[in-house]
Amino acid sequence: MRIKAAVDARKESSADIIIIARTDARQAVSLEESLWRVQAFADAGADALFIDALASKEEMQAFCNIFPQVPKMANMLEGGGKTPILSPMELEEIGFKIVSYPLSLLGVSIQAMQDALSGLKSGRIPPPATLPSFEEIKEIIGFNDHYEEEMCYSMTGQSDAKNNGMNEITGSKKDSDAFSLPFSMTSDKSEQSAKYEKGKSNSQDAGVEVITPYVLENSSSEGWVFGRVGKHRSRCCRSEPQVNVR
Repeated sequence: MRIKAAVDARKESSADIIIIARTDARQAVSLEESLWRVQAFADAGADALFIDALASKEEMQAFCNIFPQVPKMANMLEGGGKTPILSPMELEEIGFKIVSYPLSLLGVSIQAMQDALSGLKSGRIPPPATLPSFEEIKEIIGFNDHYEEEMCYSMTGQSDAKNNGMNEITGSKKDSDAFSLPFSMTSDKSEQSAKYEKGKSNSQDAGVEVITPYVLENSSSEGWVFGRVGKHRSRCCRSEPQVNVR
């Protein structure tokens, strides 16, 4: 019934889902029971079939003879399973269409790391010919794709600020008053208030005010963003630090 429920759910959602039906009945009950179950799975609409822990090539062949048009899956558990370990070509000859070698990559990776660590412990480094270059590592891991995607969301202002020596603490350019905040992150509270009032009085005729979310010293934790465009205001909290751009 679970296979039928999965098939119905796929139809209702129009999702691109492949249903692989599995049974462990070969070891838990018998070969005959497992063959009967996968036949029922195929009747219910499963896309592929899998019997775990088949014990011989003959059992694997018997499995593939049931519903030949439905793909069969084999699991080659290296070094620890009951199913004979066969090559992909041998499995294809029997009739399998899907195969898993779950420990191959993990096993060779463990062995390679142990060999490298043993060499380093004895004073040897891995030969350069056995290692990919740094550029190849970035490409394999996917760093280059990440960098390209990151560029789609980069902010031109941030990039320009970095290139022109923007001070990240005060928000002002070095050796320039072209861009400045009406307060300082390091000055005392009275100085902050005086600078803010001065900046506020000089900005009445500004068409657009760009708000920068810096937090005043000793401000409350209830928020700190205040925005204004023209005569329209939106308040998120009590503090009102802002930058005027004309």
